[in-house]
Amino acid sequence: MKPSKIVSVAPIFNSDQSEIDLSQPILRRLQELFAHVGFPADLEIAALTGASDKIAQKISPGLDILFSFLTANKPDILGTLADSR
Repeated sequence: MKPSKIVSVAPIFNSDQSEIDLSQPILRRLQELFAHVGFPADLEIAALTGASDKIAQKISPGLDILFSFLTANKPDILGTLADSR
């Protein structure tokens, strides 16, 4: 299996909980679209908490520089893609 690719959706909402709730349908739709083209996505809402351990463990060595940017600028949606083609 090929290494995972990183997916990040830039902040499109404020960090207030009601707006973050709006990102759940977007997350589900992104998962559907990525799966449809052969890239199953493991996505999560990261606007309040940042990357979970589950996602962090999937980030390839050398790409972990990403985490230095996530402390101040948490993306709304973060995850990885697997290439199943």
